[in-house]
Amino acid sequence: MLLATLSVMWGATLAVAVVAVLAGRARGLSPERLEEAFSFVDDSRPAERAAGTPAPLAERVLRPLLRWVAERFQKLVRPAEGSERLLRAAGYPLRLDVVELVGLKVGAAVVATMAMGALLILLPRLLPFGPLVLCLAAAMGFLLPSAVLSRLAARRRFEMQLALPDMLDLITLSVEAGLGFDGAVARAVASTTGPLSEELTRVLTEVGQGRPRVVAFGDLAARTKIEELSLLVATVQQSEQLGASIGQALRELGDQLREERVYRAREIIAKLPVKMLFPLMVFIFPALFIVILGPAAVMLRQSSLMGLP
Repeated sequence: MLLATLSVMWGATLAVAVVAVLAGRARGLSPERLEEAFSFVDDSRPAERAAGTPAPLAERVLRPLLRWVAERFQKLVRPAEGSERLLRAAGYPLRLDVVELVGLKVGAAVVATMAMGALLILLPRLLPFGPLVLCLAAAMGFLLPSAVLSRLAARRRFEMQLALPDMLDLITLSVEAGLGFDGAVARAVASTTGPLSEELTRVLTEVGQGRPRVVAFGDLAARTKIEELSLLVATVQQSEQLGASIGQALRELGDQLREERVYRAREIIAKLPVKMLFPLMVFIFPALFIVILGPAAVMLRQSSLMGLP
């Protein structure tokens, strides 16, 4: 009875989590929703949904549940100092904020503990190590959301690094055609999609609200931790201070970043043989040995049974 109850609870929790992920992916940031997504009041989380728009299941069920869990455990579990920065770097997946992230961590710890408890019931030999196993499961479940966010942030940073040279080319063409720098950035953002476009749209929104351009771009470089964006900020600032042609400076920077992208691609290609070694040894070679040596082993077995020399 206990095992059935734990299985039902775990399955229901897993189903709600899957629905939330699917709903969050369906609600992913698109160019049409960038203005809503980056309309920050306190510069810490996306704006609320517009009135009259139907909310998905994750908004109506899972998000209030995460906040309720976070409020109940706020005295025991406090948000880490880098949680907000990590959410920003990851692009606010599933439109989470810091409070909901705490609730997600606690929920993941509970689900992992329940799953490990069911496993302990199925494997009685592990019961002597039950407390230690449950503590490890809870710790891993609590740390899992942060690990996933770090992975998403790294992937998002890599995508921005790959897209930056092409974005600079579009900005350079617009500047050389007579547009100002802000107008060129807006035109380039309107022609592309992806994390870099989202971040630049946020910068343009901040500049439109009166924030200095250099400060807004500097915060973007600090938030994403991309060295190439720091070079872009320095190039724009130097061109404005010296009165030099910003188009020529951006073109030279774009050529430099394009060469660095080629070097980065070559480095990734050079690492592929080492990364392919483990899958080959675990999945390919055993099957290959069975196909090659299997018939010979069968023939030897038949020969030994028949008493042939």
